Amino acid sequence: MAAKIAIVCRVALAAVFAAAGAMKLRDVQGFAYDLHLFGLTPWSLSRPLAFYLPGFEILTAIALFVPGLRLGALFASLGMSVAFSAAIASAWARGLDLSCGCFGHAQGATDYPLHLAGTVTMCGVALWLLVRVRRQPKCR
Repeated sequence: MAAKIAIVCRVALAAVFAAAGAMKLRDVQGFAYDLHLFGLTPWSLSRPLAFYLPGFEILTAIALFVPGLRLGALFASLGMSVAFSAAIASAWARGLDLSCGCFGHAQGATDYPLHLAGTVTMCGVALWLLVRVRRQPKCR
């Protein structure tokens, strides 16, 4: 049963990263603007992040299904989810009224509790999968 839950979790995590990456690719400049509004990076860093992050999210989603790459993809998923959670929590704490850019450049303010719950859930799923993968015996 745990193996089936792990597959569902991996598919869900991959779907979120693939969808988020694909939607960000539709408007990289808009996503760069959204990133910059968080006030955590200078414009000179927001632009390259906006260019590379969507591709990294899509590659991470694909790697979740490649056995030799799965461990690295889970670490990447966890790292991105922690970073996204921290950025959202930071913006919320500072009272910023902005679009998070999670699924591309969008109009309207972020629903911080909802977005934070989503990113923290992604952290939990990635961590659970990571622990599960690390406990599996290695084939020789």
